[in-house]
Amino acid sequence: MSADISRSLKQYTFKFGTIASASLGIVLGLAVFGARLTLSDYAEFWFLITICLSAAFIMGLIADHLFGGLFNAPIFPKFGSAIKKVRLSIERRFKGDRTDEEYRRVENGIFVPIGLMVLVAMLFVVGAWTVEAFIILLFLWLARNVFATFNASTDYGVGRLIVWTCAGFVFGLFVGLF
Repeated sequence: MSADISRSLKQYTFKFGTIASASLGIVLGLAVFGARLTLSDYAEFWFLITICLSAAFIMGLIADHLFGGLFNAPIFPKFGSAIKKVRLSIERRFKGDRTDEEYRRVENGIFVPIGLMVLVAMLFVVGAWTVEAFIILLFLWLARNVFATFNASTDYGVGRLIVWTCAGFVFGLFVGLF
């Protein structure tokens, strides 16, 4: 049990090290196109980015845990199978001579506008609550992606930290350019 905790602690320490390295790369990349600041301002900026990415990583860890528990709930397989039955009956009815690719394009061309109309209708019906719920879900999805990105870095070593610093530098250059 102690070996598992020690290994997990090392992994998360390394993951937060990769976050700090990526933050350093972002600050260095932004410094290329950004305004000239003092060294202490850059250090504060690096600390702020590190804190924000760490918070996103922790929120992503929580979101991953919640989404994993939510999607394994017994209601979703029943709901998913009902949706699958409806889609198969629609497919049998409307597919005709179309190839699978043509049918998928038509299906996407129908469902995307319907989804957008439902979102707009929800905005009129529930107003600000819908926007807030959508923004919360968007940020949880982004946090989960931050978690997945930094969770993938389980290799130990200086080489991985250099890779994350370079990736952050490229991202900082891209953001600083625009």
